[in-house]
Amino acid sequence: ALWNYAQNYAMSDRSYSSVYGPSTPGALNLVSGQTHGVISVDPSTGSENPKQTSTPDAYTVKSPDAKGVGTVINDPDPAYDDCSGKNHTSTNALAAMQGRNIGDVLNSKKVSWGWFQGGFRPSTAWDGQQGHYAKCDTAHTNVGGASVVDYSPHHSPFE
Repeated sequence: ALWNYAQNYAMSDRSYSSVYGPSTPGALNLVSGQTHGVISVDPSTGSENPKQTSTPDAYTVKSPDAKGVGTVINDPDPAYDDCSGKNHTSTNALAAMQGRNIGDVLNSKKVSWGWFQGGFRPSTAWDGQQGHYAKCDTAHTNVGGASVVDYSPHHSPFE
């Protein structure tokens, strides 16, 4: 299927980045050319800019300014994904990026585009209740025999 798509669409399997590190900075660099402009979000309350003194926030934002805006160098999940932070049950701070990315530029020019990622469909849909989240725990057994979850929120840079 990928070969057939490649005959008609642009595809890339290489990414060169200005930062060495885990998948989140690489994905952000791919779509925006930078990793600066992140604010920390509390996963349980959804409040932005929690104090930068605790370890979970320091993991999400490095070198924050007075408004809590800093740079991503670790692997935080995106703030507005139901599946982030183990369906918002983790205490690790989430990341909310500010600024424009290639998707914003394409949208402004009315260019049709898409981002495709495996495992995106929730295993249990959102029930419509405030404070509830969809569940994304569909898994498969990999070649090593370990069970791995199909969807990783921090691999979706447009969130």
